[in-house]
Amino acid sequence: MIAFSARQCLSDDESAKLRQGDTEPHQWVLQKAANGKYRVLAEGDGSLHVLNHQKEQGYKEIRTRLVLKRAFPNDELQCGGAEFTWRYRNQGYYLAATEIMAQDCQPLYFPELTDEAWQQAYNEYARRAKVLVDQWVK
Repeated sequence: MIAFSARQCLSDDESAKLRQGDTEPHQWVLQKAANGKYRVLAEGDGSLHVLNHQKEQGYKEIRTRLVLKRAFPNDELQCGGAEFTWRYRNQGYYLAATEIMAQDCQPLYFPELTDEAWQQAYNEYARRAKVLVDQWVK
């Protein structure tokens, strides 16, 4: 697993790196193949969890998170994201499940919504988040 500030490491302005603390690292999980090359198994923004259950051949389940406002800074949907579950099978990890998150959208855009109106807005933001997440996964 590799974790570092994508913003700071990708910036060529050394003084900006010193002034801007990025406290949420971007993370990559890599797997080394028999030929010595590495492949990206999972990528996450913020939290990454290695779970003690669902072991397969000694490999644990991995969960990563994607925050859309960081992955798609120019998209109008500046909320939501996804949590990915990765499981090991047949000498490699595969994406086992994707859970779309849109719960941080409502306070930002529609603080006055309640009950059914909020559920409809949530469903719409979840749909829009899924479009972006699917684009990112591919």
